[in-house]
Amino acid sequence: MAVPFIANGIGIGRISCFLNGCCFGLISENFGLKFPSLNMLPVYLQQLKDGLIASGSSFNLPVIPTQLYSSLYVFLIFFILLGIKKYKKYDGYIFLVFLVLYSIYRFVIEFFRFFDNNYKVFNYLTVTQAICIIIAFCSINIYMGSGLSIKINRGSGLAI
Repeated sequence: MAVPFIANGIGIGRISCFLNGCCFGLISENFGLKFPSLNMLPVYLQQLKDGLIASGSSFNLPVIPTQLYSSLYVFLIFFILLGIKKYKKYDGYIFLVFLVLYSIYRFVIEFFRFFDNNYKVFNYLTVTQAICIIIAFCSINIYMGSGLSIKINRGSGLAI
């Protein structure tokens, strides 16, 4: 029953990303946060490298705090998994639900994160998004197949 706590650990890790200034989002005036230049955080250094801010700037341009959104969503996954554990249908069910929910979240959040263009697959999706599609597809197929095999086993009187 460790799977919900994996989600919890990922959420705590994303808070660390926020404090470190890594895994940041795209520039956004409406939903962005500015990081101070004091510690030369990765977001500041990236914008300096790209020529978006001048050397000696006190803050970077505002970026979407994808790390915080990620933490909130993964903590939500944690509570969903804790809530459905009493309804688990078979061993591995909670893990499959985690894989599907995490893949969906990660696929969506990647649209708001900053990446260099060389990190894209087919010039549109990130490598992570491509992996998330595969994981979600495989997890759903395993889920569908597992449900079928349980019904067959229960119908034949064989042990599961």
